[in-house]
This record gives sequence, C-alpha cells and structure tokens, in this order.
Amino acid sequence: MHNDGRGNFTDISASSPDLQKLGMVTDAQWVDIDGSGKNSLVVVGDWMPLTILKYVDGKLQKTGEVANSSGWWNCLAVADLDGDGKPDLVAGNDGLNSKIKADAQHQAKLYISDFDGNGQVECIPVYYKTDGKAYPFNLHDDILRQLPILKKKFLRYDAYAGKSMDEIFTSEQLEKALVLTVDQTQTCVFYNNGKGGFNMNPLPARAQFSPIYTILVTDINNDGKKDLFLGGNFYGVKPEVGRYDANYGVTFLGGQNRRFTYLPPVQSGLFITGEVRDAAAIDTKNGRQIIVARNNDALQIFKKLK
Repeated sequence: MHNDGRGNFTDISASSPDLQKLGMVTDAQWVDIDGSGKNSLVVVGDWMPLTILKYVDGKLQKTGEVANSSGWWNCLAVADLDGDGKPDLVAGNDGLNSKIKADAQHQAKLYISDFDGNGQVECIPVYYKTDGKAYPFNLHDDILRQLPILKKKFLRYDAYAGKSMDEIFTSEQLEKALVLTVDQTQTCVFYNNGKGGFNMNPLPARAQFSPIYTILVTDINNDGKKDLFLGGNFYGVKPEVGRYDANYGVTFLGGQNRRFTYLPPVQSGLFITGEVRDAAAIDTKNGRQIIVARNNDALQIFKKLK
C-alpha cells in the first residue's frame, strides 16, 4: 500500500509481479540485510523458501532465496543474535515431531492438479519412506472422497495400502500437476553472511518438538546477550495425525559462538500449555513482563521475581 502523505493508501501490488506470485505467505519483515541503509523484504510461508525481495527501479523484485530452505514456516523474527552488527533471522517451522519427514534428499511434496478432470483442483500431500518412493499421505477413505474415480481401482483397503504415487496415478497425471516441495521442517536461525544472504542453522532439538508460531527475542537472564522464547502447538489436525502439543514454551539462552543453551521451564518460569500464537516483552515500572497469547484461552503474564 502506498501512502500519499495524507493518510490515504493505494494498492500498488500490481506494479511488483514478483510480490503477487510468492505463494502462501505467513510472515514478512523489513530488514537492512547488507548495511546499505535500504530495507529488503524477507518473506516466509507454507511450501516456501526464505525469500528476499529488494526495490529495483521502484518495484519489489525477488533477488534471492536461501537454498534448501523450503518449509512450513509460521513466523519470522529479526535480531542480531551473534553480535556482529548484522541482522539475523529466526523462523518458526513445523518441527521434527511429525509423521511427515523431509530433507533436501527426501522432500515432502504437494501435487496440485485436476486429477479427475471434473473442473475442481485436488491437492495430494506426499512423503517419502525409507525405500525412496513417494507415497500419498491421505488415507484410503480420504483420497476416495476427494477422487471417486479411484474407487474401482482401490475398492478394498488392502488394495490401496502401500501404493506409491506412481502406482496410483499415471505418469501423464503426475507430469501435469503443479508440485510444491518442502525440504526443511526444523525451526532455524538464519545468520547474516554479510553478502546479502543468510546461512541456515537449525536450532537444538528442544525447538523441534512441535510447530513454532511465535518467537520472542529478549534478554531473559540480563547478561547482555539475546535469548529466545519459542511458543507454538497446533490442535486442528485429523485423529490419525495426532495433535501437536509437545511445546510448553521453549527458552534458549544465548551464548558464545552462536550457541544456545536450553533453559527448562522449572528454571525459566515460562511454562505454558495450549496453542501459543504470540508473545511480547513489555518493560513496566515493576520490571520486564512477558505476555503470552493463546488460541481460545486467557492471556498469561509472567514477571521476574526478585
């Protein structure tokens, strides 16, 4: 939106085509990546890599993305975590505690196409097993409800069980499909490399127990170093998936050489249940307080005891 200086905003998205076709964006931050004094737009989202856009000739243009960073990103925070004077990023992802595993060699995929030719587009999520083959994530009843055309081919449950994508769909059907990929599911820190880009580093295992939806960068123990508080969980899933509820608030203390030390809730005091969606640190006359917002639940307020 363009502000004319009088409080009037005009949608100028059409002037930046790269911005319109980014994908399913979940968060974005303005960041001066290279110290030029000019901000770049850093964007994350579902089935998307961490993407960088810069103003070129008055238009936002995609100028880069971090290799092998396509993920199910939920949130993005900016801070200089290693103290080198350059802004780094922390991005909340789906984690590792899931039935769907993905890495650069075994990507999770989403096939999007009108497989049965009825004018409606279907989405088929896919994951890889240890045999190197791609399998649909949908159970028998779910995929037949979406694609009744497959009923004759897979009338029985055992006929569908263990079938790979190549055995369910023809090569022509798969070639016509739009394919989105994920090759990183871990919540990560992206360290500024000083060359207009970032190096991706997954956070320790405690950050990977559940999807992360909020990242608070603050100094929790007052040692002058940036610390992290991560909140998340997600309950709106099908029974066969199992809800993501293993996060009770994750606190990491920042240290030397880009190392983070996990601080258990019994020591940090930050023990939170539920679906955390936001957190903020507020300085008051009584000291710093951390406020945590959860879906369908009350705000929680934490303050440091003397």
